[in-house]
Amino acid sequence: MGIMSIVLLTVSRPSPPASVSIQCDSYGVEVRWEYPDLDQDVQFQVKVIHDFNQRNSNVTQNLTRSLRLNISSMLFYPAYNRYVVNVTAVRGGEESEPTLSDIFSYNKYATAKITCHLDFPEVELSPKDGKLHVQFTNPLQLYRNSPALRGLNDNLKYCIETEEVTKYLCTLQNTCETSVVFSEHRGEYCVSLTGNIGQRFFNLRSSCFTGDIRSCKCDFYQTVFRSLHKADNSGNRASIGIIYFVFKCKEVKINKNPAYIIFVLIFKKYYGMRTLF
Repeated sequence: MGIMSIVLLTVSRPSPPASVSIQCDSYGVEVRWEYPDLDQDVQFQVKVIHDFNQRNSNVTQNLTRSLRLNISSMLFYPAYNRYVVNVTAVRGGEESEPTLSDIFSYNKYATAKITCHLDFPEVELSPKDGKLHVQFTNPLQLYRNSPALRGLNDNLKYCIETEEVTKYLCTLQNTCETSVVFSEHRGEYCVSLTGNIGQRFFNLRSSCFTGDIRSCKCDFYQTVFRSLHKADNSGNRASIGIIYFVFKCKEVKINKNPAYIIFVLIFKKYYGMRTLF
């Protein structure tokens, strides 16, 4: 009788889950697994083992019927900690042998098989004052609900690589922005950005702007001739346009600029001025 009981107990015990894997990104962590026979009345016990302090590990657990579970809310000290997930199948009060995931962490310096990185935010590029203006949403705001940044006081340190690598700091503002200088006009201006918030690191983000970032030619046509078109008989609005042009392009030899010569001729015709500037 004792032997039969042992045999029945062994047969009724569910088989363990297979292929337990970790998917982690900027927004959280999900554990996934496979199971051969979901037709049985099986649930899965998911345990997250925390190793923030090796002398004092913690465990959180959850029960599900799905083959995946978002465990972001189950992570203690995610900015520094490392974890392993233990998944067992449960049926009729019987529990299978556990299947373990690889060790993972958001901390680049932790000893782990999987290091979870954050994605650097989308970058917006535009010309500004002859430079390339770089702007993006502060990841401290974009990923504020991510377990990787939970409870942090660190600022974003980031690098922009163009012809050289320059380091920047972005604090708690919603938007991070700066301008970078290129030594020559090239038609296409490309930058690569990466960075870190404390021990959490970002994947590289590359972006390019196609066009001319030099401001003077554009400012002359768009500002001066728009002012001429709208000028009244007093010439006040035209004068405002001229002053703006000189301020923006004071480094340019405007007396040799063809657009400037055309402007002077038109201005003399309508306003009878012999000299200008």
